Amino acid sequence: MGQLVMYKINKIIREIDTSKVIIDKDKFKDICEKGCKVFNQKWSCPPVSPIFIPKGKAIVVILWMENTIDAKMEYTKVKAINSILKSNLNKLLYKFPNKDVLGSGSCRVCQKCAFPNACKHPDRMIYSLESVGIDVEKLCFSLGHELQWYKKGEKKAYAYGSVVGLVYSDLDAVIQTLNNISPDAFTDDVMEMFA
Repeated sequence: MGQLVMYKINKIIREIDTSKVIIDKDKFKDICEKGCKVFNQKWSCPPVSPIFIPKGKAIVVILWMENTIDAKMEYTKVKAINSILKSNLNKLLYKFPNKDVLGSGSCRVCQKCAFPNACKHPDRMIYSLESVGIDVEKLCFSLGHELQWYKKGEKKAYAYGSVVGLVYSDLDAVIQTLNNISPDAFTDDVMEMFA
C-alpha cells in the first residue's frame, strides 16, 4: 500500500484597498481569447464576465506550495500542485457568499457549464480575478509574492505553484475560516497580515 504524503500549503493573507487594484479588462479578455480553451464557453469567463468594481477593503489570500510533488514531468507536477491549491482555496471561498469572492481560474462548480443557457448554480459560481480584469501578477508582486507562469512543454523546473483569491470580509473572519478548513494543511510561519 502507498505511503500517505502530506504537503504543506503556505499562505499569505493581506488586507488591501481595492481602489488601488490594477484593472485592465481588455488586456485579459484578449489574453483569454488567444490562450484559453474556455473563452466564451463559461459564464464565469470573458467576454461575458463583468468588470471588477472596487468596493473598499478586501482580503487577498495567496496559497502556494513548494514544487516537491513526486512526478516525472514538470507539467504533471504543476497540474498536481494547482489542483491541491485550488481545492483548498475553493473550500475557503465557498464559506462566503459568492458575490463577495473572486477565485483562481474558471468556475468549476459544474462538470460542464450550461453556457449559453442560464447558469445552473448562480449562487455558487465564482469569477476569477483575471476574468474581471484584475492584473493578478501585479497584485501578487505588490504583496511580496512573485507568480511563476508555466507553459506546457517547458523543461525548466519551478520552485512553487500558487493560487490567488479575494474575499470581501474582515481579516479575522477569513483567517478563522481558513484555519477551520484544514488546520494541518497550512504552515503558519509564512502567514503575513497587514491591515
